[in-house]
Amino acid sequence: MAMVFEVTLGNLITVIALAVMGFWAMAKVIARIQEKRSVERFESAEEQLAQLKTGMEHVSKRLAAVEATLKDAPKHDDLAKIYERVNRLTEEVKGLAGEFAGAKHTLGLLHQFLLNGGGQR
Repeated sequence: MAMVFEVTLGNLITVIALAVMGFWAMAKVIARIQEKRSVERFESAEEQLAQLKTGMEHVSKRLAAVEATLKDAPKHDDLAKIYERVNRLTEEVKGLAGEFAGAKHTLGLLHQFLLNGGGQR
């Protein structure tokens, strides 16, 4: 019971055609899988880009707020004027402190005088 295969040109063409169709079908499946992966990566990249854009918009708004605040902040010349005024005020307070010390001493003398009889005769 031996099987005999007869190789004819028609059989050979059929086998080659079936092999080509099989390879074509496998290539199509592989291409579909690659396309699906590419689409997933592209969608992931788009999502990340959208997140980056949102983050950049947030940072841009914060930077604009900081710049607006700094625009109204005192400049070097303004700070120099403030420093000068604070120094003058400090000197005036020191002068008042000296005057109050003198007034305290005078009140102490008056108080002592009154406690000692106030010069009654």
